[in-house]
Amino acid sequence: MPHAARLAAAFQAEFGLETEYIAGSGGILEIRYQGEIVWTNNDRRGVKPSNEEAIAAMRPFVSG
Repeated sequence: MPHAARLAAAFQAEFGLETEYIAGSGGILEIRYQGEIVWTNNDRRGVKPSNEEAIAAMRPFVSG
């Protein structure tokens, strides 16, 4: 399962969120919620968050 699909499944399971994958370039991955950047690897290209890291980063945005 591709990394983006694993993150989508994790966000669905944890928060009930539907996600959208938007292809980028240059090895940059950004996770956004309502237009806000939740997590980015812009300064660490190629690094991908674990499901746990992504959920922890998303929690403050979803919880309020």
